[in-house]
Amino acid sequence: RRRWFQFSLRTLLIAVTLVAGLLVAWRAYVEPNRRLGQSRCRAKRLSAPQTMRKARILATPQRSASIPNVMSETPPGSEKRARDICEAHGNRPDELLEILHDVQHAVGFVPEALSAAIADALNLSRAEVYGVISFYHDFRREPPGRHMIKMCRAEACQAVNGAAVCRHAQERLGAKFGETSADGNYTLDAVYCLGNCALSPAIMIDGNLYGRVDKERFDAIIAALDQEEAA
Repeated sequence: RRRWFQFSLRTLLIAVTLVAGLLVAWRAYVEPNRRLGQSRCRAKRLSAPQTMRKARILATPQRSASIPNVMSETPPGSEKRARDICEAHGNRPDELLEILHDVQHAVGFVPEALSAAIADALNLSRAEVYGVISFYHDFRREPPGRHMIKMCRAEACQAVNGAAVCRHAQERLGAKFGETSADGNYTLDAVYCLGNCALSPAIMIDGNLYGRVDKERFDAIIAALDQEEAA
């Protein structure tokens, strides 16, 4: 009986060990593969509508992000001048900023036709040139006024009532920052330091720097410029 009991106990232990091994194998190999198969089937069911939806999206004509068509009258000979400037810089794309500054200094602004010519000369896309022009507010795509007025809006000027002078200038000229007055005489731009902080508020007109400009002095400067225009 003792031997039979020992044999039965060993058999039971072997059976339990086999069952445990089968369970471990199931969890390690069979169950993951079964779940993977279910997930693949589910993915196929989900991907079919998505694929059809993508196909419909691709088949539908999409409106591309086009460059705004800002059509300004291009001064005669300005395209050749722009290409000459590019050539002077070796038609190097890495000198695009310097080229745009030189073009604006020579022509007064950077019209759409010139941006296309610059892109062609530098082997760039129009979008790349337009992105630089539109990112830096110092570049203009419209003809400026006869006089360029730059008003400082940095902290030093704001601390001495510069904001009120800026508001007065916009009301006086009937133009916001970045705009030109209706008579075409003045273009108003905002800048953020003219290097004249000791004499704030500061403005610059046609390259001439003015300090301690309040509302009365601003009106006096504009009146003097108007008189020069009328003379």
